[in-house]
Amino acid sequence: MAAFTTDGEGWELPASPLFCGTLLAVGHRDGVEVGIACSTDWDLEGGTTWRMAVLVRLFEERSPAWLRRREIHRLSLPQGVVSVAMGGRELCVRYQGWPDDFVALNARVDAAVHLAASLQEA
Repeated sequence: MAAFTTDGEGWELPASPLFCGTLLAVGHRDGVEVGIACSTDWDLEGGTTWRMAVLVRLFEERSPAWLRRREIHRLSLPQGVVSVAMGGRELCVRYQGWPDDFVALNARVDAAVHLAASLQEA
């Protein structure tokens, strides 16, 4: 089962169906565990794109699901969402770029936590 773990050097999510790698930060928001990660994607023209992911541990197992752009657009998420997926006990919300400040960062985390809560009620 995937879990946010520490190896003394940082936090990892070793067995996640949605994310493999190191988390920049782990914390609790509204009683759930949240992780933040950053990745770099290279395009065919040699440019780089920064992406931020907010991972939220769900209370129960969920079947794998990915939301379509139209479904994402209907959610009350901050601008810049690239994808929303869940599987196992994780929800992963990926954003284009890194937020400008901690207010925007907190807004992204809060939105992912509230989305996870609404999915768990369904």
